[in-house]
Amino acid sequence: MFNANLAKELFDVHRFWDVTEMKRRLSTHPHWYNHARTHHALGGLLVPADRYYGRAEEVLARIESGALREGGRRMRESATSGPEAGEGGGYSRRSRQ
Repeated sequence: MFNANLAKELFDVHRFWDVTEMKRRLSTHPHWYNHARTHHALGGLLVPADRYYGRAEEVLARIESGALREGGRRMRESATSGPEAGEGGGYSRRSRQ
């Protein structure tokens, strides 16, 4: 499933002008996939890092209270900070030109 999502969410969305750019984007994708992208299998509200780091109940409670919502979308500031976030920074989507 990850490979299908990788193709759909990275390679089908971006045009890479050189191998260096492709490698850079490819190196940040797993962090985005695990720490920022919500997963349907996790109820569409959680990211794998929420479950892995044992914060699923806390995150669900914060969502329920409205603490993680902004315009109907979930904000992922807590999952992209701290030691479990790893290196590599954020992931930005750019439409294909």
